Amino acid sequence: MIRRVVICSVLAASALLSGCATWYHVHPGNLQPSFAMVSAEQRSVLWRRAVTVLLDQGYVPQVLNEAAWYINAKRREDIADDAFVGTTALFSISLEGRVRVEVSGAGLFRSEKQFLTAVGQRQEMLLDQIMNPSTEPHPAR
Repeated sequence: MIRRVVICSVLAASALLSGCATWYHVHPGNLQPSFAMVSAEQRSVLWRRAVTVLLDQGYVPQVLNEAAWYINAKRREDIADDAFVGTTALFSISLEGRVRVEVSGAGLFRSEKQFLTAVGQRQEMLLDQIMNPSTEPHPAR
């Protein structure tokens, strides 16, 4: 496990030094989250599905609050080792039924535009898998 972390660190450092990629970071609230709506009677079911989807995608919950329909989960490298390692996914459902998914954190990308696009796509993918029970969650990529 330590060897894998060292190899990944060396690869990331060499990519940074060669100018191929750079670390980009987005703080929570800096990008538009992904939104959907859910009925009041479906909130708890959807919250439980969100836990499963996030786990399937390598996000390990740090805060789980079913009473508030809130999840804060961090993507771990021992589960999914890719450009989104260390990012945080926030999931919540408002009293009005507004579902919100937001991904924040840092990633190694070739450009800021590529990073921001990838974060937006990650949010949409998570929201789609959470909202559509017919969509089979895909293992972490």
